[in-house]
Amino acid sequence: MMVVTVPVYSQSPSYMKYYPSEMQGDTCTETVYGKSLEGNLLNTPVSQRAKVYLPPNYDKLSRNYYPILYLLVGYADDENAYYQYFQLFERLNELITNSKIKPMIVVTPNSWNRYWGSWFSNSYVTGNWEDFIAYDLPHHIDSVYKVKSSKGSRGLSGYGSGGYGSLRIGMKHPSVFGTTGSLNAARADFNVLFSDYWKPYMTSAAIHNDFEKTDTWQEKACFAMAASFAPDSTEIPSLCRIPYSEEGEKIDSIWQQWLEHDPLSMISVFTASVDRMRHSA
Repeated sequence: MMVVTVPVYSQSPSYMKYYPSEMQGDTCTETVYGKSLEGNLLNTPVSQRAKVYLPPNYDKLSRNYYPILYLLVGYADDENAYYQYFQLFERLNELITNSKIKPMIVVTPNSWNRYWGSWFSNSYVTGNWEDFIAYDLPHHIDSVYKVKSSKGSRGLSGYGSGGYGSLRIGMKHPSVFGTTGSLNAARADFNVLFSDYWKPYMTSAAIHNDFEKTDTWQEKACFAMAASFAPDSTEIPSLCRIPYSEEGEKIDSIWQQWLEHDPLSMISVFTASVDRMRHSA
């Protein structure tokens, strides 16, 4: 199953009321060795943190095995973001203790690097983050926690760049994730995401060609995406290729490299994989 949601913004987000009780879950932090990240040119640590939510009575119910949800964080966030900004711990406790959802394990991995984040693609510059999420992380979690082994019990989602990553990884790895979804559908269409709004940031990034000289998070994000979508070790110091020239003209050859990572373009290629998600027993 694939689910894409469009964000709806309001001036003051409303949060459900949560009344603590004895029926609370727990959290812990895992350190996961990522063979897929070895040799990356950004010198991102190969061992990465992941925060794990365990449902109420996890330790007491020794025979219970649980479905699991992997939540990928957005750009410039780490494994704690869902807990700091979205009250994940309180929300899960509320939903589980009131029988609105079944007890589950939820894993939020870190994706921070020198460019403030990964876009969950395989790149010799950033490391193979797609493989880390699809293989290294589930293998480690399955070996440590009481997780149901079928793909139908393993879901993948995220917001922002994490929403982007969940869509493309889910499409490419239906044998690992039975359900995938995005909490920000804009990242599913590069032609919408990189419309005129992004042109000045792309142009500025092309002029600087240096992450450290950028002034805004949008410019910094350009380098994070470029390192994932168009890595190039000969481009010094950026190690990547921006699809705009210093004069603000789109460079088609580089743009085509970026489009290879566009989930909307990928759907036609991975139609069979998406269809397999409907058979996630």
